[in-house]
Amino acid sequence: MIRKSHAAPLVLLLTLFLSCKKEKLNLVFEEINTPTNCNLNNLFILNDSVVFACGGQTGNGVILRSSDGGQSWQLLNDQFDYNIHSLFFLDNQHGFCGSDSTHVYQTNDGGISWQMHFDWEGIPFQYSSPLRSVCFVNKDTGFFAGGKNFDRGIIYSTTDGGEHWNVSGFEHELRCITPTAAGILSGGYGTMLLSKQNTAFETLNCDRSFYTGIAFSNTTDGVACSYNGALYHTDNGGNTFSLADKKNQTFGKSEHFLCIDARKNKIISSGLGGFTAVSTDGGENYDSGYSLNNSRINSVKFLNDTIAIASSDFGKIFRIHFSD
Repeated sequence: MIRKSHAAPLVLLLTLFLSCKKEKLNLVFEEINTPTNCNLNNLFILNDSVVFACGGQTGNGVILRSSDGGQSWQLLNDQFDYNIHSLFFLDNQHGFCGSDSTHVYQTNDGGISWQMHFDWEGIPFQYSSPLRSVCFVNKDTGFFAGGKNFDRGIIYSTTDGGEHWNVSGFEHELRCITPTAAGILSGGYGTMLLSKQNTAFETLNCDRSFYTGIAFSNTTDGVACSYNGALYHTDNGGNTFSLADKKNQTFGKSEHFLCIDARKNKIISSGLGGFTAVSTDGGENYDSGYSLNNSRINSVKFLNDTIAIASSDFGKIFRIHFSD
């Protein structure tokens, strides 16, 4: 008589249960009320006091401002016809934001009113997409990166302070862009791109991850996160990246990063379900788990050495506290 063993299925079920279990990250945070219920896609830190947030939904965009380090928020403008995905301020008055359909807006009054720029002839239809990330290296030279649905990506650039914009199209969606010591670095679906000394963007030799965020603590030392739960490090301005940590190698896990920031020796990355990884030793070690009320975190930025700000869906803002 042959006896059927039930041990293997039991072990499999137990493994699946443990792999799906959400481990809580011991992170001190406070949830802040805002005057909107729209999804907040991105943040920009102007200084220790002034913080901007942008977001919206299809057919409507919003921009918020805080003048007390994210403890309270005011609605600056909710009259955009497009969802706002990214923003950058050169100073307290002059800024840019990017929206759906490759629209760029500019403000000269601190974000109260915005003027739209869109080049219908210069942008091929297939590259009309959300502008998800923006950076300026000075008042004249700036870059937007965008894309959607794992499809074509775009880098939209200006060298005259936004009067005119140039289009570079790519085969892969782009999610992040930032200046480094090596040049202008952009990441997205299965690709890292680098432009050296304002030359054309070239593809770097890297893992085929879906890069969703890049951040630098100085011009050479940086980190990147990916949707598949990986964290990367560079010490040469982004010329090369090495894998520092990978969270979701186990079947059934759902650790997905959407954003990252770095300041001195501190790093924080977060994403779906409030899954967050934190390092206080420059990325040598990471603690990870679920936090921030299990909210989807779309953007996270350090305000100073001890506080980070995170934006989420449904108008949620969090202030995250670190020990100094």
